[in-house]
Amino acid sequence: MAPSSSGQDGALSRLKQGFDSPWRYHPPSAVSPLGLIVFGEDHFLIRGPQPDPATARELVRRWIFPGLDDLLGKAAPLPDWRISTREFREDISWAIQMERQQPVSPAVQQLLNEIAGRGVEIAQLPGLLL
Repeated sequence: MAPSSSGQDGALSRLKQGFDSPWRYHPPSAVSPLGLIVFGEDHFLIRGPQPDPATARELVRRWIFPGLDDLLGKAAPLPDWRISTREFREDISWAIQMERQQPVSPAVQQLLNEIAGRGVEIAQLPGLLL
């Protein structure tokens, strides 16, 4: 197979099913801020402004424990936030850690330590009331 004009193998540059866009680097100023929400062993990289505590809890509730309206697509959209799957950890500008009985995984704890070392404040919130 001949290489593409970008020098990449054509098979590597195709979009994979389920992803919204090809992987590209965008400087942090060109897109919404990138944040991290940690809920026990679960975590989400999120594009959007840092949510207030009530909104952060709602985001976690909808993404971890979706209700029937969420599953049927009838829930009100969350236009300011979206889960992001391909990001540079250096671009994380805000973080929220919510309490949960499960411990944080070693990889996520390493990420939290790294971003705290860069001066990113990690907001601590109580967990969800289910």
